[in-house]
Amino acid sequence: MTDTLTDALAEGFVAAIAEHDSTALMRLLTPDVDFRGLTRVGYRFDITNADGRSTVEQQAYYRVDGGQLTYLRIVCSGYRPQSEAAS
Repeated sequence: MTDTLTDALAEGFVAAIAEHDSTALMRLLTPDVDFRGLTRVGYRFDITNADGRSTVEQQAYYRVDGGQLTYLRIVCSGYRPQSEAAS
């Protein structure tokens, strides 16, 4: 079951950022929100394995100190089969 309130908040957050609407953004955040900006890197792989052709999309969040990664979180879409029409 989808949490509609959470979905609405997420959609509102994305819309506020896309529209550069600081007023809408401030309505969505508590005054003491725990916020930390991270560097964003996104990439996509097209792969072929025994199951066929797939796309894997990942988003990495990281921090750097002294030329090395000190924090790394990666979100992965998993293997998304490519349709024959997309080939």
